[in-house]
Amino acid sequence: MNGTPLNTSVVGMAPTPSGRGYWLVGGDGGVFAFGDAEFYGSMGGQALNLGITGIAPTPSGRGYWLVGGDGGVFAFGDAEFYGSMGGQALHGPIMGMASSSSGDGYWLVGSDGGVFAFGDAEFHGSLADTTLSRPVMGITRTNSGDGYWLVGADGGIFAFGDAGFHGAVDPPLLPPVEPTPPPPGGPVPSSETAQVLDTGIYVHVSILDDVTRLINDSEAAGLDLGGWGWRSHERQIELRRAHCGTSHYAIYEMPSSSCSPPTARPGNSMHERGLAVDFTCAGGSISSRNNRCFRWLEANAANYGLYNLPSEPWHWSTNGR
Repeated sequence: MNGTPLNTSVVGMAPTPSGRGYWLVGGDGGVFAFGDAEFYGSMGGQALNLGITGIAPTPSGRGYWLVGGDGGVFAFGDAEFYGSMGGQALHGPIMGMASSSSGDGYWLVGSDGGVFAFGDAEFHGSLADTTLSRPVMGITRTNSGDGYWLVGADGGIFAFGDAGFHGAVDPPLLPPVEPTPPPPGGPVPSSETAQVLDTGIYVHVSILDDVTRLINDSEAAGLDLGGWGWRSHERQIELRRAHCGTSHYAIYEMPSSSCSPPTARPGNSMHERGLAVDFTCAGGSISSRNNRCFRWLEANAANYGLYNLPSEPWHWSTNGR
């Protein structure tokens, strides 16, 4: 696809049985076939709750499954539907899938290491309830189908069933998470904040790793989250002046609910502490709870320590205020 305009990033790849072709899948569900791989359909142009995160071929090579970040499964060609996690509560987005050796079932894996088996795919274990340094990014079965490997974003490998452990990236691709200072109780200077990847979102260093994981996982789910985080105490005063009035009472004492739009009093905003983010979705505002980015955040943000202010679909903080 080099040089070809894409609606979203390519998020997965699967080979044909002969090894003389392959499919690519984009986060929007678009499928691209090369070599002896045949095109059997896609989710391109269809409304998705969350973006596509993976593709798995049938053993015959005459079909494939797509899986979405919400656990929805879509079957094409000779691929059969055996169930999904769509509509179910998840601790993290689904990151990948693998077909059983017969093609009469499949496994899904979540970023938290949870494994979900359907059809004749047997459950051999998972990393659910295990503390991970980085999220799980994919799953691959053994040739027999009696086991599978999970791989973490840091290059860690986890073997289950008859899958043998043959090594992992050592040292890890990503450094271990270092202890961070406790969250602040009041406004902080910019020196105590850091940018989340290249999003332009600055947060207090105490939540940097969590928000970074949130952005990475949302991108893997086919979403484009941006927004604003920390703001200075001086900027909060400017916003109060603009939204509430210019008198001393309006700036420093008036209830936030009396401002238009509601704006916290200087010194009380979670933005001043670097503990809140006003998210955008693909560069646009999240003004509705029906927005696909809001739905993903509603289902997953708590896993990263962020909670929504019910009156503002775009506003997420460590305490929901």
